[in-house]
Amino acid sequence: TEIYTLSLHDALPIYLMQLPRDPVFRRLTLFVFLSLFTRHVFQQLSSVLPLYLYRVFGSEAPVNAFYAINPLVVSVLTPIMPLFTTSFDTFGVIIFGSAVASSSLSIFALFTPTYASVSIALVLFSIGESIYSPALTRYVLVLSPTGKEGQFSALTSAPIFMGKVLVAIISGDLLESQCPKDGSSKNCGNVWAT
Repeated sequence: TEIYTLSLHDALPIYLMQLPRDPVFRRLTLFVFLSLFTRHVFQQLSSVLPLYLYRVFGSEAPVNAFYAINPLVVSVLTPIMPLFTTSFDTFGVIIFGSAVASSSLSIFALFTPTYASVSIALVLFSIGESIYSPALTRYVLVLSPTGKEGQFSALTSAPIFMGKVLVAIISGDLLESQCPKDGSSKNCGNVWAT
């Protein structure tokens, strides 16, 4: 028997042509791209929040303190959240956690901005992230074919980068039209409702 080996140059096109034929890959691709809204929320908070805080609270806004909320809550809750969620359908847990995280924008949109309302919104987002993130990892790893877990896990990063592109396109104009530097808007919450 002869053994044929392919160079990466030759093997990569074959692999890339076979991957979309895999039904699990197609299912995960659809699911991951449906999660784009939640990833968009994360990117929106990351990109717009500092300027929003300065425009709403002035130059003394404690931006770093607000940014510390997410890693603190996620660091505490993410390791323990699977203890409470593994008895539920993983897909349902992801949807629930995503809804909780995404609903955080409604606090910005509906309530007058105060340090408390911003903190509550960020805690709510972080709780949602702590729910859906471990479930998403578990979901992808369970569905991935043996030996391809890394490739399929990498797919879950695509919406992060797509969210960055979307936010980069709209965030500056959105912020300027709804919450301009000159303070002419009395409802900067529209930044989060749009």
